[in-house]
Amino acid sequence: QSLPGGETLLMTAARTGSASTLRTLLAYGADPNWRETSHGQTALMWAAANNNAEAIQVLAEHGADINAKTDKPSRNADRTFSYAPATGFSALMFAVRAGHIEASRALLDAGANPNNAQTSGLTPLMTASRTGSLEVVAALLDHGAEVNAATTAMHSTALMWAVSESHHEIVRSLLGHGAEPGASTADGFTPLLLTATNGDIAIAETLLAAGIDVNETG
Repeated sequence: QSLPGGETLLMTAARTGSASTLRTLLAYGADPNWRETSHGQTALMWAAANNNAEAIQVLAEHGADINAKTDKPSRNADRTFSYAPATGFSALMFAVRAGHIEASRALLDAGANPNNAQTSGLTPLMTASRTGSLEVVAALLDHGAEVNAATTAMHSTALMWAVSESHHEIVRSLLGHGAEPGASTADGFTPLLLTATNGDIAIAETLLAAGIDVNETG
């Protein structure tokens, strides 16, 4: 049985966070990997988006695909934070983009791949670096997130996202985990050039202390 758009009772329970209801539905044969028809989301993605860590644990115990991704592009598939999810959103990405540390940890502990990128190459670490949750960034790094991964077209890295949004502590954390301070986007922007655009003196000093050449041109 499903609601309009293909949302099942299991998805509704995952969204509302009722672990006991989830267990009952799963015991009666509910499919934990069923996808709704609009964007190809699963119950696990609903749980992640709503920070329902216990629901995530129950679904994982009953065979939910931890690394499944949405498989239907939105009308704004090229936008990182469009209302409708772009193709390739994992449950972890849903949790990370909302800054949900409990859901993020539950997914990572259940085996979620921290480097499971969207079709654009955008990783959970890049998303967390932009949205600004230091706790989520730390959890991803602790579970093996690739600090220097870059998007496919623009070659943007997590450090560039953090610099662009002036997230000072995240910038320091990424550098401390080996982020390349001299990396360049496809159109020649480095973290230092992005910092100069923002006029953020503190981050500029942090990058220079990391060994960036003050005379770099991108």
